[in-house]
Formats: sequence, structure tokens, C-alpha cells
Amino acid sequence: MKFDYLDETDERIVACALHALSYPGRVADAPNSPGVYLFLDDADEVIYVGSTHRGKLACEIKSRWNTGNDIGALRYRWFRADSDDAAHQIGSDWVGKYQPRNNAGCELPVGVSRGTHRLGSALSF
Repeated sequence: MKFDYLDETDERIVACALHALSYPGRVADAPNSPGVYLFLDDADEVIYVGSTHRGKLACEIKSRWNTGNDIGALRYRWFRADSDDAAHQIGSDWVGKYQPRNNAGCELPVGVSRGTHRLGSALSF
């Protein structure tokens, strides 16, 4: 599923990348703040949703390089949140919504169905 730009208006997001950035070439452009990031493929489909552990988006995104979470990623977007807890909540919501193929093995929130989509590698929470 392609990113829904209405998600940028989520009140838990305090700032975001204005457009998708080249991955992995522009990972350093992400802030070292709590937040969520998306990997996008050549069709701009969301293929992975990750969030911060210790409030460092750039470090988290770099840590995904060559792990399987980034298979097919050409671009990424970052979204700052006020805290890692808020980032985790947004990330969980977006995994449920987008069902990215590179987020396999993750637990979805109660009441969220996997549908018919296949999920990929582990979620970074």
C-alpha cells in the first residue's frame, strides 16, 4: 500500500521529512530524535515501518542497512514524535494499516487483522 499523506497530519507527529529521501544515501538527513520511519520501494509502496528505541531516528535507520528490513528500499521517510512511546504507537498503527512485506513476525495490536498480505522481517521497536 502506498503511503497515505493524511497520516502526516497525525497529532502525534511533530515534524516530518517533506518528501521521500534516497536510501541509503541520505540516511544522515534524518534527525536524531524519537520517531517513525518508512522504507519505500520503486512503486512508493510502504515495505517496512520502524521506530526508535532511544530517540535516534538516523541511528535506527542506519541499523537496518542490509538486514532484510530494507530489501527493495529505494527511498525512506522519517516522522518525528515527542517520545519513543509515541513513536511506538504510531509505528504499531502503521504496521496494521500498511501491512508492510518486510515487517514479518511482528505482533499486531489487538483487533488488527493481517488480512491477506504477507508481512516481512521483525519490527524495530
